[in-house]
Amino acid sequence: MRLVILALLLICVSINTKASILIEPYLNYLTGSSKFEGSNSGILNGDYVYSETGTNYGIKLGGTFDPIFFGASYELGNLKRKIDKVPREGITVNPSSNKIDTTLLGIIIGAKIPFLRFWGSYYIDSEWKYKDGSDPGAKDTVGGFGLGLGFTGLPFMSINLEYRSLEVKEHKNTSGVVTKYPTSTVSGQKYSDFLIGVSIPLEFL
Repeated sequence: MRLVILALLLICVSINTKASILIEPYLNYLTGSSKFEGSNSGILNGDYVYSETGTNYGIKLGGTFDPIFFGASYELGNLKRKIDKVPREGITVNPSSNKIDTTLLGIIIGAKIPFLRFWGSYYIDSEWKYKDGSDPGAKDTVGGFGLGLGFTGLPFMSINLEYRSLEVKEHKNTSGVVTKYPTSTVSGQKYSDFLIGVSIPLEFL
């Protein structure tokens, strides 16, 4: 609902300024890592690092007022991860989840020049749902930012690269108990991901 309201406002602004309406479906492949730090837990203290891959798809809705474009994005995806590093040998990790269904709602603003587009994204806190592990059905609240670059030299298509920095703000288990990060023993999990993908930026007067 928030996306619809925001998109309608952006479209109204586009119409009033005689700009174009932007509709941009996209598809991405993701790779990266995430990390959290344990503290005040004796031998369990230190960094825990995961590697991850995934795919996501979504749509951007907004407007353009050359060379500026702006809008909102709504995205669905999946994430697979595995533990790569523990603070020391002998520590066994039972991850909360190895598979996560992701949702991201974002606000974007960018600029375009011949053959290239640049943009920044602010990702509003969104829910990620655990699919397996020790607590399937649990949810994380995640938010952060992204920086993107698109090559538009091909007809109708943009080839895109994006860097995202996301952070888990809170965790809600299947019993409804909410944990806000950081806690006294665990920092919030932070994601650093790179995405490559394609989109079709359609503009309508």
